[in-house]
Amino acid sequence: MGGGIWGGAAGYNIITFEEKDIPEEIGVTTQKRDDLYIADAIEFAAGLAYKAKKAGAAIFNLLEAEDIVLKDETVKGIVVNNTAALMGRLHVDPFCICARYVVDATGHTAELVSILKDRKPEIFPQKLQEYFMDVETSEAAVVAKTGEVYPGLYVAGMSVCDTFGLPRMGPIFGGMLKSGKKVAELIKKAIGN
Repeated sequence: MGGGIWGGAAGYNIITFEEKDIPEEIGVTTQKRDDLYIADAIEFAAGLAYKAKKAGAAIFNLLEAEDIVLKDETVKGIVVNNTAALMGRLHVDPFCICARYVVDATGHTAELVSILKDRKPEIFPQKLQEYFMDVETSEAAVVAKTGEVYPGLYVAGMSVCDTFGLPRMGPIFGGMLKSGKKVAELIKKAIGN
């Protein structure tokens, strides 16, 4: 959980944001440095995990998504399996985690969108791949493009970049945070409807 946040910028424990609102909302210490805010990568990743858990999120470890649950042309969950068993090439049957909405926040590989594209290539005719690094363009575009890409399947964070061919953004995490907040608000609205 937290993807590239743990590694900070090139392995340094520092990450940057344009705004401090979300980091401060979760209680993470920030420092102003020129026109950016910096935070400790480990404190931030741990803070995100802690706040998500306290808000009611179920966090699973040692699992990987190997398929999606598709019913009536709507994504209704994911199929997961034990990562260690798969690495050991042990035959272990997967199980389903069903949900009203699924978010692909798997990062640079957009794992769930990729699974859907493999079986339904007409949905995403372009190659799933992020474009060359352009921080400013990507920071805005990742938030703008965050949303539902197939009934029941939303994308957030770097998965947005991969899905739409947007530029990668480097160790600036503001756009990813805003993307995560936006997807939560979209799903909250959808649940309310």
